[in-house]
Amino acid sequence: MQNLTILRQEIANLELAKRRCEVSSVDLLTHLETAKANELLAKQLKQQKKDTLTQIMDSTLTRYQSEINRLLTDFGASFQIQKMSTNFLGNGSPRSDYGISMRGQEVSLTSDNRGFKTSLSEGDKRTLAFAFFVASIIADQQISTKIVVIDDPMCSLDLNRKQKTIDVLNQIYLSANQLIVLAHDPYFIKKLRDAIEDNNGVINLSLFRLKHTRNEYSEFDRLDIDRLCETIYFKHHRILNEYTEGVNHSISEVSKAIRPMLEGYLHRRFPGMISHGLMFGQLISHIQSTVLPHPLANAHPIVQALIDINSYVWQFHHDTNPAADQVVIVESELRTYVNKALSVVYKGEL
Repeated sequence: MQNLTILRQEIANLELAKRRCEVSSVDLLTHLETAKANELLAKQLKQQKKDTLTQIMDSTLTRYQSEINRLLTDFGASFQIQKMSTNFLGNGSPRSDYGISMRGQEVSLTSDNRGFKTSLSEGDKRTLAFAFFVASIIADQQISTKIVVIDDPMCSLDLNRKQKTIDVLNQIYLSANQLIVLAHDPYFIKKLRDAIEDNNGVINLSLFRLKHTRNEYSEFDRLDIDRLCETIYFKHHRILNEYTEGVNHSISEVSKAIRPMLEGYLHRRFPGMISHGLMFGQLISHIQSTVLPHPLANAHPIVQALIDINSYVWQFHHDTNPAADQVVIVESELRTYVNKALSVVYKGEL
C-alpha cells in the first residue's frame, strides 16, 4: 500500500514536470521573468524621476521660502518659515512641508502645545496664507496669460500690512492679464485705485459694487469710489459748490449743508480747539470770547459773517427748529447764503 502511494506521487510529479516543459508553460514563465525585469526597471525609473522631481522641488521650495520670508518681513510679521522640504506621503503626489520660527523658537504645525494653532494670531495666519499665495503668483511663468482673482485681501486683522498689500497688488496688476480684487472696505479700494493710477498713469480700470434689486437679487452697478469715501465736510462742501455751478441738487439738501460745512471748515482750520459738542451758535460765541494769542482769536474777522449765516440757516435744522420741514425756501435767498458760506471758506471773509 505504501508503495502505491509513492508511485502515485511520482506520477503526479512527472505530470507536473511534463506540463512545465510544455510550450504554453514555458511562455508563461518567460512572460513572468520579463514582467519581473520590467517591474524592476519601472521601479528604478520611478526612483530616478522621483529623485529628479525632489531636486526640482527642493530648488523651487528654496526660492519659495526666500520669497515668502521676504514678503513676511515686508508685511511686518514676527515669524519666518524654515526647513521647507518635499515628501510623497499619502497618494504619492509631491507635497511640501515646512516649519515656523518665531522669536528664535520653532513652532510645530501640529502640536497643540505651543503649535501653529496657538502661537499665531488669526491675522498672522492670514498674512502667512497671503504670502504663500503671492509667492506662487510671482513665480508663475504664465502669469501674463492669466486672470488673478483675490477675495478680500484686507480686513481689520491685516491693517499692519495695508500699504505692502497695495504694493503687491499693483505688482500683480502689472504682471497678470487681468486682476480682479473683491473687497468690503471702500477706503482700501480707493487707496489701491489711487496707487495703481499714480504708478501707471491712465489705465483700463473699472469699479463696480453689488446693488440689491427686486426679489432679493443683486446686480453690478458702477461705483463712484471718491464720492463714497468723501468725508462729511467734503460732501457738504461739494454740494454747495456744485449748487453754485448749476448742478441739480434738492434745495432742502443744500440749505441743510451750509451749517455743517462751516463747522467742518472751522474744526479743520483750528484742529483740537473747538469742542465737537458745541452748537453752531455756541461755537461762534466761543470764538468771540477768545483773545490773542489764542489761535481762535484769528477767526474774529469772520465772526459777523458767521452770525449772519447762522441767523438764516438755523431754521433748516430740527435741533434748532422743530418745524424745519415746514420752512419755505426761497432759492434766490438760499443762493446768497451759499455764496457767503463759500466766501468764508475761500477768502476767510465775506
